[in-house]
Amino acid sequence: MPPAVLPFLSALLLWASFHPLNLGVLGFVCLIPLLIYAQKSTGRKPFFITWLAGALGYTAGFIWPYCVDCPCFPS
Repeated sequence: MPPAVLPFLSALLLWASFHPLNLGVLGFVCLIPLLIYAQKSTGRKPFFITWLAGALGYTAGFIWPYCVDCPCFPS
């Protein structure tokens, strides 16, 4: 596996720890791939790869309101 995949794996694990998968245990281990990548990489390119992975993970975290059937969310 190329090392540039590790930040995206971290974002995927963070997303999986919340609703709809609700695998909360992954919240404790989701930063491990990111920390491994941070130790092995230097320069500007890893910064932008990590920023992109974080932005994708953050955006994916906003999917849970659309999965919840709640009267407080307008359809």
